[in-house]
Amino acid sequence: MTDPTHRSFLRWLKLAFIFELVLLAAITLVALLSLHGLRSQVQAIVDDQQARLALIHEMRLAVRERMLRLHMLLMETDPFRRDEYRQQMGEIASRFMQARAEVEARAQDGEERARLAAARALNREVALIVERVLELDEAGQREEARRLTLTQAVPRQAQVLARTDELLRHADADMYRAKRGPEA
Repeated sequence: MTDPTHRSFLRWLKLAFIFELVLLAAITLVALLSLHGLRSQVQAIVDDQQARLALIHEMRLAVRERMLRLHMLLMETDPFRRDEYRQQMGEIASRFMQARAEVEARAQDGEERARLAAARALNREVALIVERVLELDEAGQREEARRLTLTQAVPRQAQVLARTDELLRHADADMYRAKRGPEA
């Protein structure tokens, strides 16, 4: 038989072991909840970065589409198709401005804001040239409109695309850092 002191010691030892197991379970539960919260935060950051990338891609696509529609307009003889191309150019410009506004709202640092401002200024120049091309075309000076398109609008549009590519590289690097975590 065991003496009462020994039984009391065993009872306290069992209680201490149970307490340790409960404590380990609580720590594990807190760690799992914390991990879930961190995963949610990382996913939100990654989703935001993906949305930025998609918006910048949308801007780039709109830039290319606008110039394509301008070329199609200058080559078309059917007045109904020409009106359709003009309307499409307006819709594309609207889509571009909406995407740019969303990207500007999501800008994360001064460097990105500076890139966006430079792209905006360059795009404004192209828009003025495109307006002039459309005016010349409307006045029946198609050859002058084509010349202006090829000598001024297309080279500046290439610069706009280069600026947009810079934004993509910057956003892509941010996405990579977001996926890797804070230590990257």
